[in-house]
Amino acid sequence: MRSALLRGALLMCALGLSAESPRWTRVLSGSPVAGPLALGNRSVTVCDDRSVTCVDRDGSFLWSRHVSGKPLPYAAVLSGDCLLAVSEPGTYTLFSPDGNQLWRVSSGVPPLADPVPGRDGRVFIPFRDGVLCVAANGLTLWRTILPVPFTGVVGETGDGDLLLACEGGTLFRISPFGSNLERIDLGEPPVSLAALPFGFASGYSSGRVEAWNVRDRSGKRGSDRVWTLDGGTVPRALVSHGGTLAILRADGTAEGVNVTDGAGIWRLSVGSPVPEDARLRREYGQFVAVSSGFSCSLSDSGALTWSMSYPPSPSGAAIGSDGTLYSAGGGWQISAWAGERRLGAGTGKTAEGAYGILTGVSEEAYWQAHPSVEEVASLFAEVGAALEAGTGKGGSLSDLAGPDEPRWARALASIARNRILSALSFPNVREGFYETERARAASLLGQLGSSEYRGFLAEESARSPGETYSLGLLYGLAAGGSDGSGAVSDSVLRIAREAGTGNAAVARAVCDALYALIRYSSGKAAAEYVSLLAAYTREPYDQGVRKYARQVLGNIVQ
Repeated sequence: MRSALLRGALLMCALGLSAESPRWTRVLSGSPVAGPLALGNRSVTVCDDRSVTCVDRDGSFLWSRHVSGKPLPYAAVLSGDCLLAVSEPGTYTLFSPDGNQLWRVSSGVPPLADPVPGRDGRVFIPFRDGVLCVAANGLTLWRTILPVPFTGVVGETGDGDLLLACEGGTLFRISPFGSNLERIDLGEPPVSLAALPFGFASGYSSGRVEAWNVRDRSGKRGSDRVWTLDGGTVPRALVSHGGTLAILRADGTAEGVNVTDGAGIWRLSVGSPVPEDARLRREYGQFVAVSSGFSCSLSDSGALTWSMSYPPSPSGAAIGSDGTLYSAGGGWQISAWAGERRLGAGTGKTAEGAYGILTGVSEEAYWQAHPSVEEVASLFAEVGAALEAGTGKGGSLSDLAGPDEPRWARALASIARNRILSALSFPNVREGFYETERARAASLLGQLGSSEYRGFLAEESARSPGETYSLGLLYGLAAGGSDGSGAVSDSVLRIAREAGTGNAAVARAVCDALYALIRYSSGKAAAEYVSLLAAYTREPYDQGVRKYARQVLGNIVQ
C-alpha cells in the first residue's frame, strides 16, 4: 500500500500535478449553480437559493445579492469585471464588482450556452432558435432567429463575427450587428471553435480539426476549408495566438500547429484527461486551460508550466487575476487554491479588440457631409426610436438598432466632430452643424453603448468643447457602461476642469457622469469617484449644484 502511494506521489511530481490542499473553503447559502467565476482577484458564485455571493482571494465574504427567478447554469464576466447572471424564464442581471445591480434584461427565453462577451462591451446571448445582443449599458441592440436549432457550441471569427453551431453540422456566421452573413455546411457538428486571423478553426468528436478561410466578411463569397488535421481524441478546446493554434484533447494531449497549414509545432501530454467543459484562453503571455477538475498553463513553445487537479465541480472553476484558482466543492462549498502564481506577476489579459465601427464607409456617412436640418432631425428620430425599443420603453423588434447601427454611428460621429464639406465646394450648404446638433449626436452615440463610441467621445473631450457640446459629451460618456480603459473618467475630469466652478449646467452633468462611474467601478477607483462627487456638495459651487450633488450621493447610498 505504501509503495502504491509512493508511486502515485512520484507520478504526480513527474507530471507537475499539484496535490495541495485548498487555501480555504467556505460554505455558501445554497448549492452552486453557476461559477465560481473570477472578477479580477475575487470570485462570485450563483447558488440555487437565488443568491449571488462574492468572496475575495482570502475567503472573506464581500457581498451577497439575489436574482429574480430560479438561477440557470449560465453566466459570464463582461467588461469591467461585471457579472452577468441568468435566471428563469430568461432574465439577465448585470452586477458590478461591488455588487451594484447595473441593469436587468428579460427575453422570456432561457439560453442554451453561456453569454458570449463581444469585443466592444456588447454581449451575445444564444438561444435554441436565435440570438439576442445587448450593449454594455443594457440596451437591447438586436435579436435574430436561426432557421436551424442551435446546439450550444459558439465561437467567433478573426473579424469578430459570431459563429453558432446548429443541428446537422450547420454553422451560421452572424455579424456583430445581427446580419446573417453565411450558412456553412461543416459536415458534422463541431464540439469546439476558435478564431483564426483569416477565419476560424473547428474541432469534431471524431478528433478532426479544420481551418476555414472566411473569404468575404459580407457573406457574398462563401468560406472554404484551408486544411484538415485528422487523428487524436476529441479536441475539447482550441485557441490561436501568434500563428499557432493550440489544441487541447480529451486524453490530455496538447498540440500546437501552424495556423496557415496545420503543420505540427509542438506536442505534449498535460498529464490528465481533460473534462468536456474545458476552456482554453490566451492570458498573461501563455495558454491557460481551466475545467471542472483540472487546469494547466502552457508556454508558447509548448512547455507545461503549471498544472493542478482538484475535486470535480459540477458548476465550473475559474482562475483570478492573481492566479488564485476557485472551484465549487460538494454541497454548498467553494474552495480556493494557490493556483498559477505567475499570473499575478504578468501583464494581464489580452486587451479587448474592436469592430472598427467608426472607420468604415457608408452611404449615410457620405450624405451627412452636407445634410439639411431636416435630415439630421430624421436621423436623430431613427436612433431615438431604437433607444426606446432597446430599453423597453416603446417600439418593437423592428425598431432595434440591428444592422443600421454602424451607419448610424458613423453619421452621429460625423455630426459630433462637425465633419462637413467646405462651402467652397457646395456653395448652398451651411458651413457646419449647430452646437445643439453636435451635442445631441454625442449623447445618442454614447447611449448606443459601444466602447468604440466612448473612445471617440473621449477624444472629442480633449478638443476644448464649448458648453453645449460638453453637455452632450458628458451625457454620452455617462451612458456607455463600464470604463475599463479609464478614458471616461479622464474625459469627465478634463471637462470639469475646463468648465471651472461657475458653470452650473456642466457641474450637474459631471455629477451624473461620476455617478455612472461609481456604479460600474469598485475599490479604490469607486472611492476616488465618490470623493470627487462629494466635492460638488461644498463651496465654491452654487447652492443648486451642491443640492444636486447631495441627491446623487444619496442615490449611491440607496
